[in-house]
Amino acid sequence: MTPADDADAPERGAFRRWLGRHPRMLRVWRAGVACVGGCVLALGIVLLPLPGPGWVVIFFGLGILATEFAWAAKALKPLKRFWAWLSARMERRRERRRG
Repeated sequence: MTPADDADAPERGAFRRWLGRHPRMLRVWRAGVACVGGCVLALGIVLLPLPGPGWVVIFFGLGILATEFAWAAKALKPLKRFWAWLSARMERRRERRRG
């Protein structure tokens, strides 16, 4: 099951609807997304021991993969929860400083 199959998924654009009507092209598209996302993910893993944005690149690669694969979207859920928590905390701090 992919995020595109979810009933509560947002309305897709014309390109995605066209892909849905052409199964062969959908497979090619998914293979391309898997290739690009996998390369970005691998680059992030290579960058981990080096000084730099290894984790950011890993999460970016997972984000690319999550556009087509449910397992990647599931792997990003804890990061999304953390990001929401961090954003709320920063907003509370800003409000305390203002008044």
